[in-house]
Amino acid sequence: LLYWPEAEPPRTSRDALARAVAEALGLIREPGASALRCDPLRAAALELGGAWMILDGRERRLLRCSATAARLLGCARKGTALARLPKAVRSDPLAAEELARLRLGGLVEVV
Repeated sequence: LLYWPEAEPPRTSRDALARAVAEALGLIREPGASALRCDPLRAAALELGGAWMILDGRERRLLRCSATAARLLGCARKGTALARLPKAVRSDPLAAEELARLRLGGLVEVV
């Protein structure tokens, strides 16, 4: 789960988050020809002291995240087709929520 310990988090309504999670769940279950993408100059995931972090270059912030979010961001940096997401990501119960958060945060897009 992404969190912002020092600054205010991006804002969204519970309804918008619920819709984004439902959409992400549908994309993971029935991926079609969609792929994950991100701007590799904007975002990267790294492990620091045993904790996963996302470096958001545009916003100049370091976000603590789950391993699932880091894996999804790594897939997005490679332009991975949703149908080819690693099994560990597709079967993770947090994958849809993390994908929704990454999309709402503007860190990844589905194309």
